[in-house]
Amino acid sequence: MNTYQVFSVNNTFISAHDNAATALKHALIYQHVTGQPAHVEQVSSDAAHQAADDLADWQRAGGEQ
Repeated sequence: MNTYQVFSVNNTFISAHDNAATALKHALIYQHVTGQPAHVEQVSSDAAHQAADDLADWQRAGGEQ
């Protein structure tokens, strides 16, 4: 199973979805609301779980480095 992640033009993570249609819809909504581009990336399930774990670790550490 794949995960589809939405990112801003600055590669800031916005959201993750189980299907491409929902991810694309979220990217379009983001673009409409902010006026800035967004893009969708398809990642394998293992990579998505690792990225989520890494993000959680980073947030627990204060989010700044």
